[in-house]
Amino acid sequence: EGNNETNTTELGFVEEPDHPLHPIFFPSKVGGKPAWLNPHLPPPSTHLLCRVCNDPLVLLQQIYAPIDEKPEAYHRMLYIFCCKKGPCYKQGTKAFAVIRQQLPQNNPFFLSSPPSTDHSDPNNERHNFYNLKAVPLCELCGVPAESRCGVCKAVRYCTRAHQKEHWNRFHSKTCGLLAKNSNASLPKDTSDSFLFHEFEIITEEEPHSNSEDEEEEDEEEDEEDEEKTNTNSDSTSSTIVVKENDSKSNDWASLEQQMGRRENDVVFEKFSKRVKRAPEQVMRYRRGAEEKEILVVSDEPLPTPPSCESCKGPRKFELQVMPQLLYFLRVEESNADVLERIDWGTLLVYSCSSSCPLGEVGYVDEFLWKQNFSETGQLLPPKED
Repeated sequence: EGNNETNTTELGFVEEPDHPLHPIFFPSKVGGKPAWLNPHLPPPSTHLLCRVCNDPLVLLQQIYAPIDEKPEAYHRMLYIFCCKKGPCYKQGTKAFAVIRQQLPQNNPFFLSSPPSTDHSDPNNERHNFYNLKAVPLCELCGVPAESRCGVCKAVRYCTRAHQKEHWNRFHSKTCGLLAKNSNASLPKDTSDSFLFHEFEIITEEEPHSNSEDEEEEDEEEDEEDEEKTNTNSDSTSSTIVVKENDSKSNDWASLEQQMGRRENDVVFEKFSKRVKRAPEQVMRYRRGAEEKEILVVSDEPLPTPPSCESCKGPRKFELQVMPQLLYFLRVEESNADVLERIDWGTLLVYSCSSSCPLGEVGYVDEFLWKQNFSETGQLLPPKED
């Protein structure tokens, strides 16, 4: 189903997958390893480093977003990568990267006929066809690997940092076995816990307003907003602690509680009211949306995105990642002190308006902008139950 410019917003929700999210099924997902659309030409590992700490980025989210009217974008995927170190988020967007890949219907990696809904056979023809074309990937994070273990020669890594991480988590137990027999039977690799927990993203059209008065109230708030935001105030991050997924994660009220209630913050009130239509949403997709249609979290002006690096044409809004996703990022307790300061109000992704062909490169960077929660209103303590 193609994602073209429409007058409706598609909302993304996370679900535990009931089948492996292999690239041949073109998955939209959160976390895990990237399912590369072009496995022969993914971006090199040096292209996916945090611009603050220089550590490798990991996959936050990928969205399958084909464009029906563009044969060269018959298959199209957007990948959002982020750093796992919370302090890097103080440096704006330097802790993120967005990559676009796309392919025509007839390509070297996927059969031209639609994939079956039967996910039970991991060794079927489609898997074999795809895997023959793939470049070696990092055993830990799934980005292209330039080096391999010097002892067993059987596993590859993107960086020394990920080689060390994988050794401590798993490979130290299996390296000797692989050195003797590269086809040795191994225990389950538990190093996936280093990545964000993998969820499938399911999309649904945004429901209509919960009340007949909502549109009227929004118009009134727009007028108030104009009066209150004649001058732009500073925006600061509102830290949301990344925690294990639990029953409270689905409750927008608990997210509001962590952020603190804001008095006289018209923009946040408007954001909160709209989100309450579907509190569990982790993404909003509306390619080509105008500025007024984007759900902002503060009165900070939206950016004018830079031109496409490939064709030099304009970029336009495509999707936004919601703060609710922070609730679903499962983190080991041992890493909680590092990850607890990962935060954002919303992440806005802008892509090439023509989704230009990629030629022999295989990928192109797109633009991400991080908006933080405004401190326009008075921050009040959370309500007590």
